[in-house]
Amino acid sequence: MIIRAKFPSTCPTCGGRIQPGTLVGWDPGTKATHEDCGAPQRATRSSATTRSATTRSAAARSAAARSAAARRNPQPALKAGEQIIGRGGDDPAPYVVGRVLHMERVAGGGGPDGHYFVVVWGGARTRGCEDMGYYDKWYVSGIIRPASADEAAPVAERLAAAATKKAEADALEASKIVESHVWDGPPAGSETIWSETRMAGSEYWSAGADGIVRYTSSDYDAGPHTWETTATRDQVEALKASGLYRPNLLAAAR
Repeated sequence: MIIRAKFPSTCPTCGGRIQPGTLVGWDPGTKATHEDCGAPQRATRSSATTRSATTRSAAARSAAARSAAARRNPQPALKAGEQIIGRGGDDPAPYVVGRVLHMERVAGGGGPDGHYFVVVWGGARTRGCEDMGYYDKWYVSGIIRPASADEAAPVAERLAAAATKKAEADALEASKIVESHVWDGPPAGSETIWSETRMAGSEYWSAGADGIVRYTSSDYDAGPHTWETTATRDQVEALKASGLYRPNLLAAAR
């Protein structure tokens, strides 16, 4: 802000003298500067202060809105067979009513293994951790009941399919046995089955005329390294299509 100097001083910007009665720029906790010298600094401080206040204000409004929503959605009393679950953090994902969850560490559910549940209520509340004038830590809770066989079936099928693909990925990973080490890359005439380019190099699977599937990892420092594997072309093609596996032998082989 601009005021008239009450005392003589030295401008920290230009080093010139400030006489009493001179118009100066001054803010609490700062030294007075000539009106012209301090304009850029005052503008920067004002902008930073405005941004900080805007951020705090937005966070406060968000916290207030979530608190109001929590008050409108009080936790109901538990019914027979229901359980309370919860998780915390800066912005934890809420529990969605009607969603089927598979919770291996929670007993008393339904479905094929007794660990499937249906969310019947979800809510959120602050955890009482105040920072910069507003609450930023949240705890979301939910109430679940055991899922029926029909409710659990679609989720169980998706999990089973994912487990199968994961087993195939593990099998391909296990196939990368270092039987021989070729420093110059795969043999001439090899066909690339699957390749990926990374920031530090590339990795790819190839099939040679001899029927052997090879894995090559190439980086800018060490050049290409190729290993013969026990994998089949069908294995590599299947895992490429699944999207559950990414070539990464070099780190494992070291």
